[in-house]
Amino acid sequence: MHFDWRIRLVVSIALMGGTAYLVYLGFDLRSLGQKFSHVWTAAAVTGWGSAHLLQKAFEDKP
Repeated sequence: MHFDWRIRLVVSIALMGGTAYLVYLGFDLRSLGQKFSHVWTAAAVTGWGSAHLLQKAFEDKP
């Protein structure tokens, strides 16, 4: 399936927002002394996904 570059760009920006929120949540949980390693893993995965989709969007842009 081939998605338009604009859709990939919007999804990438949404994932960037999710990454920022997860990083904020990770710091918040760390300051409370709770477990937060799963949040950092989720932030890393969403950050990688965002970067990947952003690269693909700019490669397909006319």
